[in-house]
Amino acid sequence: MRAWLNRYDRTIWIRVIGTALTQITSFMIRPFLMFYLYSKLDGHLFLAALVVSLQPLASMIVGLFAGEWADRAGRKPVMAASLAIQAVSMAGFVWADSVYAFAGLTALGGIGQSLFHPAANAQIADLVPENRRAEVYALLHMAFNAGAAAGPMLGLFLFRANPALVFGLASASLFLFFAAVVGLIPETKPAGSEGAKSGGEGWRETWRFREHIPLFLLTLLCVPMSLLYGQADTNLPIHLKDHFDDYQKVFAVLMTVNGTLVLLFQMAVAGWTERFDSGKVLTVAFLLLTVVSAGYGWAGSFAVLIAAEVAFTLAEMLGLPHTNKVVARIAPEHLRGRYFAVFGLQWGVGRSLGPAFGSAVYVAWGGDVMFYLIGALCFLSAIGIRRVVDLGAFGRERREKFGRIAG
Repeated sequence: MRAWLNRYDRTIWIRVIGTALTQITSFMIRPFLMFYLYSKLDGHLFLAALVVSLQPLASMIVGLFAGEWADRAGRKPVMAASLAIQAVSMAGFVWADSVYAFAGLTALGGIGQSLFHPAANAQIADLVPENRRAEVYALLHMAFNAGAAAGPMLGLFLFRANPALVFGLASASLFLFFAAVVGLIPETKPAGSEGAKSGGEGWRETWRFREHIPLFLLTLLCVPMSLLYGQADTNLPIHLKDHFDDYQKVFAVLMTVNGTLVLLFQMAVAGWTERFDSGKVLTVAFLLLTVVSAGYGWAGSFAVLIAAEVAFTLAEMLGLPHTNKVVARIAPEHLRGRYFAVFGLQWGVGRSLGPAFGSAVYVAWGGDVMFYLIGALCFLSAIGIRRVVDLGAFGRERREKFGRIAG
């Protein structure tokens, strides 16, 4: 046990504990937020989906600048600001009672989230050697899914009893994580990485499209994955309502299965796949997401849904650590924050446009067609993802070669 604890820097363990704590309360809210807004907004599905989509939309817009701020100001202050903003957003939900209040607080939460991830992912690249990054990203993903395992069932009980209590607990957990970041985590930005190196250059001077084509292509190919995630949080529960009487319980069980399996197997899967080519791993992940989309679309049997959720979990355990690993590998040191910010745009696109797109297709043709369309997009990504990863590796090797010659 001591050797395992000493395997990672103290900052990593603070991140793991903080992530687990905040995600438990987050997953007490996420499965039921769409239902909550749906009821508060008098059963207007599209309006509820629109409010939910404001969070990733705001996240996507602010995320364009979050990576640059992390590269310039440092990882720690940006992460601290993110957690404080999210805590205020969650506290506001305790008293919100109008569509405008819900919309504003949702957008504020999206701004906070967008600040956190580029800085946090760059921090891992700063601290952890390349051959162990997928393992550490997997550890954090496992902590994230501690929330998915414990949160939904707790939320099912507490949301029915008192929704304000759930939002209050979420705000408190975010404030605790904020205090830990401020008081216990050091700054990890490499010395002279951006402020000294760029001399005040911004996006226009440091970004030339042709030099970063692999990043843009990788981001584009990962949009179908985030589209599927966007439906899982919003339109999937409504789709289940068409097939099951106790649809809220069915949805909570699916999320619990996902979180529990990740907790049990994420580190083992990460260790096993560390030796494999990331392009091959991501191809398998997107093929699994294609199967998942078909299973969600059919949704006529609880057993089929459980099988689809197991496949979704395996795709998640394969895909998320390796996409972060690829981004960290191809990013120049002084642009790590911005690389993760650009890559994070795919989550913004999927989670902002996804609910509105999904609800429009759902109303017109039904939930099955909605998921079959996303499955087709996942299959197209599976075809191209390995080539893009290889292109990124080639670009890095060429950059390092010219760097050695110049040096």
